[in-house]
Amino acid sequence: MKVSRAFYEDLLEQEVLADFGENIPFTSGFSLWQADHALNVVYKGKHTSLAKLGQDTMELYFENPDLDAPWARIRKAWPSIIHPIEEAP
Repeated sequence: MKVSRAFYEDLLEQEVLADFGENIPFTSGFSLWQADHALNVVYKGKHTSLAKLGQDTMELYFENPDLDAPWARIRKAWPSIIHPIEEAP
C-alpha cells in the first residue's frame, strides 16, 4: 500500500482523500484496496482466491495536459519501464 500510494500521490500527483490503512481513496474518484481486505469487504468472504483478483479486469487512466513532467518523475523512479508513453485514440 505504501509503494502504491507513493506512486499515485508523488509521481502522478493524485490527492489522497483519506487513509484507512487497507483502503486509500483519492479525490479523483479511485481507491487503492489491500487485496485481502477487499475480498472480505466486497465479496463478504465468498471469493476465496487472490490468484486472479485484479488481473486483466480493468484499465485506469489519467488525463493530463502536460505528460512530460509526470513521465520524467516516473522514469527517474523506475528506469526500467516496459515501453514509453504511446498515443492512443
